[in-house]
Amino acid sequence: MVLGHLRRLVDHLPHLDPVRLLAGRERHGLVAGREVPLPLLADPLDVPALAVHDPDEVGHWSRNPTIADMPHFENQGVRLHYELHGPEEGPPTVFVNGYCSNYQINWVGSRWQETFVAAGRRVIGLEPRGHGASDKPHDPAAYGHNLVADVVALLDHLALERADYVGYSMGSQIGLRTLVDHPARVRKAVLAGLGKHGLRGIGPSTETVARRLRGDESVDDPIAVMFHDFAIRVPNNDLEALACLALGSDTPLTPEMLAKIRTPVLVAVGGEDPIARGAKELAGMIPGAIYFEVPGRDHATAVPARALKERALEFLAE
Repeated sequence: MVLGHLRRLVDHLPHLDPVRLLAGRERHGLVAGREVPLPLLADPLDVPALAVHDPDEVGHWSRNPTIADMPHFENQGVRLHYELHGPEEGPPTVFVNGYCSNYQINWVGSRWQETFVAAGRRVIGLEPRGHGASDKPHDPAAYGHNLVADVVALLDHLALERADYVGYSMGSQIGLRTLVDHPARVRKAVLAGLGKHGLRGIGPSTETVARRLRGDESVDDPIAVMFHDFAIRVPNNDLEALACLALGSDTPLTPEMLAKIRTPVLVAVGGEDPIARGAKELAGMIPGAIYFEVPGRDHATAVPARALKERALEFLAE
């Protein structure tokens, strides 16, 4: 189990608030009880958007339109929110955020949207069911492979035969399964923040995480605690929905399934990311896949890394 594997590693990681980090408000972490500055670079594209803009001008959360005004579509009776940015004629690129996160935190605060729009791409941001402004079913059966079906339904809704795909963590798990089951719908895929745990299911796929999200304070597993502490800091999160997603089932992917993938894939991770362990090995299971690592970055600090954005754009343009 990945949770057991990571227990000792996570105990030694800096204790960061990922939401404050991606909002540009986290400046220090605690290492061995001592406050130290984060290794964020001064390059504007390497720090979160709110670190270099006036928060009152950006208003990522406080000035969002109401849910009723947001672009949406329905799949299997579930209302799903998406966003469109950049030139309509630009290469379509679907972005899917990670577990407990949302589009704003994963892709706007970390400047992915800004970077891809500036490169002339059409950004299509999907908030998976259970996240952001999308519906949040309280039923484990509503999740699992339905998260993959939602990506295909979005492409159908927008009348796109195929698009490029960028995912982070859980978003990459969804993307990997899309490549296996719907290969014709994705031209190229950037699977970031993903290790071999992505073969197991979608989301954390563990009862331990669900128990902690449901308020069981006896759970002291560091990964379960991390997800809980992140989830409660993200606006509009529904902890029961996230617990149900963690309990949702999906068929594990096998090396034989990955060996059949013909879509060009970039597997990209932070070099210090304990959640994405085995990423290089995962890339080796996918024919022709490219592995890219950002040194010194973990699961949270890899997201806004300029090097990751630039490599993703370069890969998609090749």
